[in-house]
Amino acid sequence: GKAHLMRAAQQMERFYSLNNCYPSNTANCGNAGSSAAALAAVSVNAHSGDSAASSAYNLTVTTTAQAFTLTATPTFTDDKCGALGLNNAGAKTKTGAESQQYCWSR
Repeated sequence: GKAHLMRAAQQMERFYSLNNCYPSNTANCGNAGSSAAALAAVSVNAHSGDSAASSAYNLTVTTTAQAFTLTATPTFTDDKCGALGLNNAGAKTKTGAESQQYCWSR
C-alpha cells in the first residue's frame, strides 16, 4: 500500500508540474471527474497488484486543481493500520489502531 501511494503521489506531482494543476474536473486539468479518471490521467492503477483480483490494496483519490488526497484501502482485514492516506502536502494518515509511526515506518 505505501509503495503504491508514494508512486501515485509522484505521478500526481509530475502531472502538476506539467499542467499547473492536479487532474480534476476542469478542461485544463484533464477533465478527471472521478477517482478512476484522475488515476488514469497519471497512469496509475486503482489497485496495488498486477490485477485487481490479486491486489492487497485498492487506491482512490480525491482531487481539486490544487490538492489531492490518495487513500489505499486494504482488501483484507487490517485492524492495526487500516486504510493509509497521503496528500499533496505529504501528510500521512491511517485509520487503524496502531500509531502513525508503526504504520508508516515498517
